[in-house]
Amino acid sequence: RYINLLLVAPYSEIISHVNVIRNRSIYISILLVVIASVIALYIARLMAARLQQITQAARDFTEGKINLLLPIQSRDEFGELARTFSTMAEHLLERDQTLRDNEYRLAQSQSFANVVTMDWSVQSGNIQWAGDVYKVMGMHEKMISSYGELLMTIHPQDRDSVVEAINVCFLDHSDF
Repeated sequence: RYINLLLVAPYSEIISHVNVIRNRSIYISILLVVIASVIALYIARLMAARLQQITQAARDFTEGKINLLLPIQSRDEFGELARTFSTMAEHLLERDQTLRDNEYRLAQSQSFANVVTMDWSVQSGNIQWAGDVYKVMGMHEKMISSYGELLMTIHPQDRDSVVEAINVCFLDHSDF
């Protein structure tokens, strides 16, 4: 029921066929490695380009350019990072606008109430004013730009008590 078949061929002919198959296998392997390398390089450059967009947006963001919209729309980690970054920028824009609105309302209120606000940097000694200093105090804000100049505007009889009150604030870490 079984047929046995025996083929006889010269050794050199068998080896030549084995060498052809081996060489073709090597060529195909090299070709596949080159193709895989090209594909990997393409993917790496694509990822690097998307990461560069996000990095540039972060740099712009640190320079105060918060009107950013990243064009990355993918569903991978880069897309998620871009969407999160854009959402953060939108929230900061909203907060920035709210802050500007509040500053405007504060300035309007101070103007109507004839109130002046002074910000004093203890480290530098500089003073910045908000409100109409001339209207309230009868002098220009540039005339009082340091602690010493501020003290000179206080009546001489009240100066010591004001200095004492300021010193108490420093010691107690409280507001003046």
